[in-house]
Parts: sequence; structure tokens; C-alpha cells
Amino acid sequence: MTGLYSKPRILIISKGHKSAKRILEVFDDNFQVSYTTKIDPEKFDVSDAAVFDYINDNIVDISSKNSILNIYLINDVSEVEKYNLRYGEYLLRGPGYLRFLPELIITLLERKLCNNQLNFEVNKYMDLLMKLNFGILLLRKRNGTIFFANNYALKLMDLKIDEVRNKRIEDLNIFEDIEKFKLDDHNLNKKIDVLRKNDEKLPVVFSSNETLFGAQKIIQFVFTNLDKV
Repeated sequence: MTGLYSKPRILIISKGHKSAKRILEVFDDNFQVSYTTKIDPEKFDVSDAAVFDYINDNIVDISSKNSILNIYLINDVSEVEKYNLRYGEYLLRGPGYLRFLPELIITLLERKLCNNQLNFEVNKYMDLLMKLNFGILLLRKRNGTIFFANNYALKLMDLKIDEVRNKRIEDLNIFEDIEKFKLDDHNLNKKIDVLRKNDEKLPVVFSSNETLFGAQKIIQFVFTNLDKV
């Protein structure tokens, strides 16, 4: 593996040495593996993944409080529903099941690392949008609802984020005659009025286009006060 998980630190939680040994033997030197018979939250802090050789309510409760990858070895599929386990959190015991464990851990850790990096980039991008000196609204392409509005947009529209989130632009009733524009088309420097709460009409110029945000198609709606252009 590469990156932060070049040698993943695996913690095995087992009831005894005999059962732990079976799990230890499937990991090669590309892993740093230790085991314990006692659940010590501090050991989670120095591990990348924890493998639980048994499961009960107490284990699920304690492990849910850590931020690492948790994998439970279960005896029956009924335990998935009983403990509300999600995909990637369990491995069903069966013939040769343990040989899949190292590859499963590598795959899930790489996915977690990619998600963390993606979330970091998304948050950095959102912070940048929030500070821009023109209005930005991001809409979901599939239904046209707004999932992001920056500070400039909220101030210019004279609205709070709760009045905007998950609403369609047409439903805001502040952009005069907005329905005559197809927002997923490439609109460039179109003039329109914003109807503010004090009955003031504020002329703005807007542009809109369809783009990708991660794996999601979105419509980017950009506008600014025409008096300041």
C-alpha cells in the first residue's frame, strides 16, 4: 500500500491467544499486527483498523466511538441486522474466510483514505467559495434544489441559509422572471432583478452552467450586484 497506510496497524481483539493466533497468521510482514483480550480505547488511537473476533452490544458501543476501521467477524447474517452493521464492517465466518481479511482491510483503508482526501478538498473548495465577493448558489442537477449558498449570495438576496437550502431558485420568489432562463444551459451575463424583503429591486447580472461536483452533476449559479460591475 501507499500513503498513510504503507504498513497498516491492525489490532485484533479476541477472547484468547488460540483464537487470535488464527487471525494473526493470515497477515504477512506488510502489516503491523498486535492483539489484546481487553478492550482498551487508547489502543484504538494507535491503530488503523480493529478486528473483533466476537461481537456483542458492549463491543459495538465501545468501537463505535473510535474513528478507525472496525471489522467484526460474525457467525450468522442475522447479526448484521441485530447490530446494525454496514457493508465493510463485517466478515461472515465460513470455509477459508480469513484469507480474505487482509485484502478486505487494505481495500477499505484505501477507500477511507480517498474519502478523507476528497472531504478535505471539498471543504477547502467550500471555504474558498464562501469568501468570494460575488454570489454563488450550487444546485443539484437532478432536482434543481440548492445545497450551497455563500455569504455574499445570502446578503445580496437578504435571506438566511435555512430559507435557501433544499429550495429551488424559482421557489425563492426573489429572482424576477427567472423561469424564462434554462439554468442548465450556458447563461452568460444575463441581467435580472432581485426582489428583496424591503421591496427593493436590486439589478444583478448572473451566469449559470452545468458542471461536476465530485460524482454529482450540479448547476453553478453565479451572480453579482450590477451596480458594482
